[in-house]
Amino acid sequence: MARIAESVTDVPVRIWAEVPDEVADYLPEGPAITWLDAESGTSHLSDAVETIEWPDGEGYFWMAGSPPRCGRSART
Repeated sequence: MARIAESVTDVPVRIWAEVPDEVADYLPEGPAITWLDAESGTSHLSDAVETIEWPDGEGYFWMAGSPPRCGRSART
């Protein structure tokens, strides 16, 4: 996430991060960041992806995580 946030400067970057604790110092300033609570054994990342209001036109989407946590959204 940090590498993409630092290297992509010509388009808006939005980040939804699911981590046990906020690691604000890990990410650079600039992107809009939504911290999702990652309780042990649960994930809301797919739910968050399904509610994103996508802008018009072409874009780029990148998602990383284990299949149980993000596989459902990647297939829809």
